[in-house]
Amino acid sequence: MELLLLPFRWIHQSLVWFANSPRTLITSYLLMIVVARVIYGEVEQRSPRPTPSGGRW
Repeated sequence: MELLLLPFRWIHQSLVWFANSPRTLITSYLLMIVVARVIYGEVEQRSPRPTPSGGRW
């Protein structure tokens, strides 16, 4: 049973470490912003552009 719960304990400990360390917390937020920007850029490039009809978009 201990072996089964070990990965969850590691995840919990790493989340506590992130939350208690200001430097890692700020770094993780910045990394999340960068990842979101990359995903947004990819989605925007793949989506079709609307065509104007009657001078409106």
